[in-house]
Amino acid sequence: MQKGLVWSETNDFRPFCSERCRLIDLGAWATGRNKIKGSNLMEKIGYRRGYKTLIDQNFLIPETP
Repeated sequence: MQKGLVWSETNDFRPFCSERCRLIDLGAWATGRNKIKGSNLMEKIGYRRGYKTLIDQNFLIPETP
């Protein structure tokens, strides 16, 4: 018997149906099976400038010494 899914904010795994599906998707991204097509920012503009861009856009927190 299948368990009913709750597609609301009360579902902790949203937008996935379960923790298992969420982890399967995460694994696909981590191993490179899932990718977003396009040029790699770091290769396109250089690593130093790429990191600065990511920091400036709040996608990366700079390391503090």
